[in-house]
Amino acid sequence: MKPPASASLALCLASPKEAAEFCRRAEKTAGLAGNILLTGYRNASLDTVPPQKWAGDVLAAGFAGALRPTLDPGDLLLAERVCSEDAGVLETSASLTRSIATALREENIPYVTGTLLTVSRAVTGASKKRELRGKGFDAVDMESHGLLAHGRGRIAALRLISDRADETAASDYAAARDALSEKFSRVLGRVFDRLSRSS
Repeated sequence: MKPPASASLALCLASPKEAAEFCRRAEKTAGLAGNILLTGYRNASLDTVPPQKWAGDVLAAGFAGALRPTLDPGDLLLAERVCSEDAGVLETSASLTRSIATALREENIPYVTGTLLTVSRAVTGASKKRELRGKGFDAVDMESHGLLAHGRGRIAALRLISDRADETAASDYAAARDALSEKFSRVLGRVFDRLSRSS
């Protein structure tokens, strides 16, 4: 695994558990380990990130809950826009998102595009998920908008769905946590390798 084409790409994860094997491999990869930012759930550790880390491109990655009924645990969502609860909208950078999409296609990794909503607390009830889906959101997380708002370069968000758009969130995640982490590690590794070869 090599650093991506843009050596300044900051990969933001709430926890290394979301892509444990990728993080372990990154520790041994010159030029990559220092660009993985562990920001904590709900960005609890965001203040510890050095300001210079936001100078380049920022990729918010990790798990997200499905709002779209057709999304299942293990599906990938590449966000076209990231919204917050107070109606703030961030359009992801077309060129960075396109590069990631190309890498996914070239690696034969299926994905969907859509709108990601960042919330301050977990959304678990089916009725609340239906309400948010009715507003045009496809998936929900608790970090992306706050992370990408710090970015001064290009921004993108790639999320692995961890639970369905019903009331099975806790059991979905508990049953598949390790498998999801393994899959996301493989996805990130292949995407980063592809980005490095495209430089």
